[in-house]
Amino acid sequence: MEIARGDWPRLLELLDGLLDQAPAGQAAALAALQGDDARLRASLGELLAQRATLEREGFLSSLPRLVRDEPAACNVGTIGPWQLVRELGRGGMGVVHLATRADTPAAPPVALKLPFADPLRAAMLAERFARERDILRSLDHPGIAAVRDAGVSQGQPWLALEYVDGRPITDEAAARDLPVADRLRLFLQVLEAVGHAHRQLVIHRDIKPANVLVDRSGRVKLLDFGVAKLLGGDGADAPPTALTQFGGRAMTPQYASPEQIAGGALSTATDVYSLGVLLYELLAHRLPYRLARATPGAIEEAILDGGITLPSVGAPPAHRRALRGDVDAIVIKALALRPADRYRSAEAFAEDIRRHLDSRPVAARPAGLGYRIGKQLRRHAWRYAAASVLLGAICAGMVATLWQMQRAEREAARAGAIKDFLVSVFRADDPRLLRERPPGEVTARELLDLNAGRIETEFAHDPATAIELLGITSEIYGWLLEQQRYDALSARRLALARAHHGERHPLVIDALLTEVWSDIFSQQRDEARRRLDAIDALIGVRAGARSLQAAEWWLAMAQALQAVPGAGEERMRALLRAIELFGRIDADHPSYLAALANAGNEHLKRGEPAAARDRYLQALAAGRRQRQPEAGDLAMTQRNLGQALHQLDDHAGAAAAFRDAERLSRSAGVRLPTHWMVIDEYARFLHRRGERAAAHRLYDETLPLLPTPPGSGATGHDAMLLRSWGEALLAEGRAAQALPPLEAAYRVIVARPDREADRRHAAVLLARARAALGRGEEAQRLFREALDDYARHEPAGAVAACDARVRYAQWLADTGQLPAAATEFEAVLRAAAERPIAAVPLAQMGLAKIALARGDPLAARRHGDQALQAAQHLQGAFDLRVQPEVWRARAALALALGDRVQAQALAAQALQASQRLDGEAAAASRAARELMHAASSATR
Repeated sequence: MEIARGDWPRLLELLDGLLDQAPAGQAAALAALQGDDARLRASLGELLAQRATLEREGFLSSLPRLVRDEPAACNVGTIGPWQLVRELGRGGMGVVHLATRADTPAAPPVALKLPFADPLRAAMLAERFARERDILRSLDHPGIAAVRDAGVSQGQPWLALEYVDGRPITDEAAARDLPVADRLRLFLQVLEAVGHAHRQLVIHRDIKPANVLVDRSGRVKLLDFGVAKLLGGDGADAPPTALTQFGGRAMTPQYASPEQIAGGALSTATDVYSLGVLLYELLAHRLPYRLARATPGAIEEAILDGGITLPSVGAPPAHRRALRGDVDAIVIKALALRPADRYRSAEAFAEDIRRHLDSRPVAARPAGLGYRIGKQLRRHAWRYAAASVLLGAICAGMVATLWQMQRAEREAARAGAIKDFLVSVFRADDPRLLRERPPGEVTARELLDLNAGRIETEFAHDPATAIELLGITSEIYGWLLEQQRYDALSARRLALARAHHGERHPLVIDALLTEVWSDIFSQQRDEARRRLDAIDALIGVRAGARSLQAAEWWLAMAQALQAVPGAGEERMRALLRAIELFGRIDADHPSYLAALANAGNEHLKRGEPAAARDRYLQALAAGRRQRQPEAGDLAMTQRNLGQALHQLDDHAGAAAAFRDAERLSRSAGVRLPTHWMVIDEYARFLHRRGERAAAHRLYDETLPLLPTPPGSGATGHDAMLLRSWGEALLAEGRAAQALPPLEAAYRVIVARPDREADRRHAAVLLARARAALGRGEEAQRLFREALDDYARHEPAGAVAACDARVRYAQWLADTGQLPAAATEFEAVLRAAAERPIAAVPLAQMGLAKIALARGDPLAARRHGDQALQAAQHLQGAFDLRVQPEVWRARAALALALGDRVQAQALAAQALQASQRLDGEAAAASRAARELMHAASSATR
């Protein structure tokens, strides 16, 4: 029996349900399995047959019932010679009790392990107990909990182990607030115990805090060799057992090595990796991985990716200094992705820690001359102290004091000069302006225009201050959306930085990155990528540079690739690289939020809302850690989180996220360009969920505030609100009123290359409006333009692509182009692949109408019924108006087929929904009333 790794969780879930039934019920339940579960029918039947065989043979048939939901069964009583005192814990294989010998009261207590006694699993668990007993008997070490006894009593296998009255090593260190050096000394005891096991050709395979206890005397004890593996003399794995065949990989995922996750060959390096994870947690109070989501799959992805945050970066501030350098290097070596790159043994691991504690060079770091001299000085500090303390203290003190004083004076002078200059800029007492207007009417832009030229002349003697002021001033121009002045000052800043510092100085790289972002915002993405290539040549980003500038480079590259067809994977790789570097170097950096949020956007674009949600939550957490987070950035991330939750059918969560986004956007105090996008998505959500009055209130409050003429905002964000306003009117059947805002939005969006996804959606909406108003030729051109655009940029099964195609097909059918319409409807169903999206019932209903027109009532009824069923099970971010649209169409079909009762019932259902969604006078409500009247008249 071979079962794929990913099928085990579902197979065991089904098996548990079957085991609770009588044999006759099991057969019926097996036969009733559908969908993906049907693939597991044969494996489940084989497992049930094995159970029947075990019962016939009487194997373990008399075991006591130690079932998970009946823990009291073993809280009292005896097992063999053991008196059960109390339960210590339980896991996937059984329960552990504190027990004493009934026949020897003075004997020390033991930890008595008892398996859950389901007959199907008993053989596997008995085998595991036998393995643990035999392994422990071969291991005689004070750091390993010893086996006291083992046996079977009345069919119940049991294993008596040394009882350790202690707590996990991580809890012990935290409770005692141990310094780093003491934590390392405590960990050396773990390495000694594991090293002993390795010398006996035993690897533990499940090293984690729960299996490493510290007793009351401070002695470490290694527990639970139940999943340990014996190595052959040549180091090869022993043959697989029923345990491994039945259960797959025996491990705890958070502490497993990459080869355990991947199902590869195991060795002592497997334990070295888990020891590295344990040491990381012991030192940094957290695991080494930053998880996108708290699921087993995410843990496995993080481990196999190999992206480890340095302990000194992830640790509490009090421990970071002690971890930098040697300890970082030691832990990272133990956590190497490839087994060959790790320590060759637990002893080698321990030796490097001892060398660090003794201030000797460690193997995990290259031993350069400066590094060796530093270690020598630290190790023999007492020898050098007597000869050098006085002279060193005097010299070092004088140098440090003078340097600090000079630096402080320079920084203070620079800060004062910058403040004085900016105050002078905004005093607004320039006679050139006051001749014409009083100071209160002078704008910030005018003041900057008059004074920006002073920077290089007044600070010609102080280039560093001039560079900083040029950066501040250009940034102000950027916020004022004065692109030409922004570009000019940025160019001067770059030229001055090059002349003063040289080509590779960080200030020069920062200035170059600023120019890249300027290119991106002005839609010159080819030029942005050219500049990024030039920066790469200077600092070696693609070659593996690890710096904040490299992180910014990857973030900018992802943005520069946004409108490049087919670059989705490359863009995601760039974002993941940026995330990894920001997380490793500075998780409080403002751009970390942007990298996480953009990755969420990419997941959302790919139809992966769960992954998008997790990235947005990470981004919001990163933003809140910042001292002065940008309200606009947080608002947009909350808005995007609302989109993801809407697609995940978490409508309450989505509503809360949208409300938070609106609150944050308004709290910014100014109307940022992103404000329109926040209101747009919130109002769109409300309208699609049937809260029409609330949506219209938002539109009524916000539309008058848009730039004039409509859609003329410099960033184009305001066009998004116009588009959704037009979409709402169109959904309510008001095509004539929808047309002007849709046309205005389309003009703005189509002129911006960075809005390629919005362009397709806007084209479809405009096509639908024009089609509803009888402008068929224009509608068809826009439909075809949008569908061709979808084909170039998105998979056929994308929700937006399916929605566009089904609306085009409806128009073809309405204009009598039935063969073309049928082709499009069928293409929608193929691409949708039975997913619960709105395009499916609309396509089925379209095929029903075509079948009726072709004189095939059976096919018409079949498609109509499938449409009804699909409409009842829609999920994700769809407009609730789709359902009454299907009910009206199915009512009309029922009437045409002579089923007046069904027609009347469906029309009444559609009318009730349309009145709630769009009002009494809406076109949808009128159409439903007419159908009800027609069905009622035909009945009479």
